[in-house]
Amino acid sequence: MRKLFPWNLPALILLAGLLAALLGTQSARVDVKPSATTTTPAAVEVSAKPRLRLMFVGDIMLSRLVGQKIEASGDWRYPFLNIATTTREADLAFANLETSVSDRGRKVGSIYSFRSDPRTMEGLKYAGFDVVSVANNHIWDYSTEAFLDTLRHLREAGIVPVGGGEDYEKAHAPVVLDARGVRVAYLAYTNLLPSFFTRPSSTPASAAYDDWERVKRDIQSARAQADLVVVSYHWGEEYHTKHGAAEEKVAHDTIDAGADLVIGAHPHVQQEIERYTSVTSGASRNGWIAYSLGNFVFDQHFQPEVIQSRILEINTEGAVIVGGKIIPVTLPRTCQPEVTGNPVILS
Repeated sequence: MRKLFPWNLPALILLAGLLAALLGTQSARVDVKPSATTTTPAAVEVSAKPRLRLMFVGDIMLSRLVGQKIEASGDWRYPFLNIATTTREADLAFANLETSVSDRGRKVGSIYSFRSDPRTMEGLKYAGFDVVSVANNHIWDYSTEAFLDTLRHLREAGIVPVGGGEDYEKAHAPVVLDARGVRVAYLAYTNLLPSFFTRPSSTPASAAYDDWERVKRDIQSARAQADLVVVSYHWGEEYHTKHGAAEEKVAHDTIDAGADLVIGAHPHVQQEIERYTSVTSGASRNGWIAYSLGNFVFDQHFQPEVIQSRILEINTEGAVIVGGKIIPVTLPRTCQPEVTGNPVILS
């Protein structure tokens, strides 16, 4: 033992130095910013921003010929059987519901009036829709009674209506949903209903009219409650494939006021998708505008434009939009939308 010790002393000293250097390096990496919640690699992974997939589609109408096909099939999921594998991939999925849902009420709308069987909610649920706008020109086709039934049937199916409620304030209240810890607020408006359905005195039910001063207050309220704000408008000219100047101004003003996404409906055809950079108070941020996504479930087939639709997918890292894609959809005479092309990437 005495003979070996002197022989290995330099090696031992060298080994001790290397161990000290290694331990010192490891300690520096862990303790750059001491924190009880960020001292291990596992904790760093937990704090990473969640990635979300938000999906938006256009008009869904489950009455008239669509309703007949559903009943003939004997399957209340019928319209969504060829598309649900796509829409169910979303963390949150949104649509415009272009129909009342009731077996009651009297017809007060035009010759183009829609009322769907309450059992059709099984299809919306099956397709994974979380929130739908009821702020549109067909939601009152069968009077207040059917409108209130629509709200009830949606909620019973676990789908949240937005843009309409049992009174004016409920119609204007943001719907805030949590997805992977990110809060997403939805608002919806239309200017295509008579004003007496949308006034503050409207009882026992009201839809949200796009009175700009009230919209701004609603956006501010939503912004205080959520990380992302989505505003839906039922607007524009039917069958016009380009948006109008009035819609563009409202959309830009909406992003300037604090919204992140503007989703349009009503034209029944596709219109432009725009990335808009808002500059307010010296700071800039990007928002996305889909002026119209077209028909998603409908029974119109009189021209090529009305059977071409799209799903807008928006991707986020936490509350920051990092891109997305447009998924092309075709609506055949079966009234069952299906993906029919490669997605177009948004960045």
